[in-house]
Amino acid sequence: MTTTGLKVTELQHLLLQLVFDNFLVAGRWPKSHRLHVEFRHLGDFWEIASSVHWHILTSGDKYQHDSEAKLSIEGISMCTGSEATLKTFMHALNSCTQFYINAVEHHEGATLTFEHLVELTGFDEQQCGIACRLLTGEPRLLSSWTGFPDGKLTDFKLSPDILRFEHIQSAADYLATLHKERAHHAKVATRIAPLINVPHDTFVLESIAEMQSMTKHIIRDAKLCTSVLQDICEIERALATQSWKTVCVLSGSACEGLLNGAITHHSKGDIGQSSRLAELIEKAIRLNIVDPRVSKLADYLRENRNLVHPSLVPHSGAVKRMHACVSFALLAAICQSLYETF
Repeated sequence: MTTTGLKVTELQHLLLQLVFDNFLVAGRWPKSHRLHVEFRHLGDFWEIASSVHWHILTSGDKYQHDSEAKLSIEGISMCTGSEATLKTFMHALNSCTQFYINAVEHHEGATLTFEHLVELTGFDEQQCGIACRLLTGEPRLLSSWTGFPDGKLTDFKLSPDILRFEHIQSAADYLATLHKERAHHAKVATRIAPLINVPHDTFVLESIAEMQSMTKHIIRDAKLCTSVLQDICEIERALATQSWKTVCVLSGSACEGLLNGAITHHSKGDIGQSSRLAELIEKAIRLNIVDPRVSKLADYLRENRNLVHPSLVPHSGAVKRMHACVSFALLAAICQSLYETF
């Protein structure tokens, strides 16, 4: 199936096909380290995987042996023999969308269990497990989910964003919708980038929508996820209105929320909400869920947030667009680093 939007090289396509073929055989995403061995005669798996856009493929942390290589629906659509898998996804998506509509109309929560999804779709447990893995690969469709033993979700909450696909009946139309949304956000980036003197083709605001999707993937607690998503939306508005101080404050707040959510999920416990940013990053590094290099970013975020204190302004000057740009770029870097380990 031919997609619109992102393109890959011949070697990248071979890697995507390897991931997909393994997924077809096992019904679950393959371990990245296994693929590293299988792909060694064609090239370095990690190097090639890192060159593929995250919209298509994520390969996890190179230094975690349980990391999985996962394809998005866009990535799957690029592979030979993907038609049946795409039909499975679309049937699950349409079933979940209708369930969400009915739940809202009856003032009920839009939370599904694995057993409920089996009933809705008519899939057997194996096929439903595959559908769950496909749905969680499209984080904009889910607000949160818990559990994943043997390919099963214990429960997951549907996102209001799922309504965007209410009338979508084919994978081609689904991908066309994603491409249109990316084009829209690229236009937003082009409009706002000059405000902070960053070329639009490299400007991180282009990833506002990506960051929102990654946030839903990183934070499994619905309440905390909603709070961080609100921060990100406010950051976008603040950039548009040149409210540099707001960008600095909310970037730090969103970063703390992302780290809290990721650490809580991986440590299987509540670490509390009083931890400072530097402490959160240290805990995340110990858990191997964030690149150790981001520890250097905490100081920059803290310094930029400190600029909002009146007592510091005479010494450091007013909050400028440079500070806002740096703060948001640091938030994006930490978000991306966390996402790559999930």
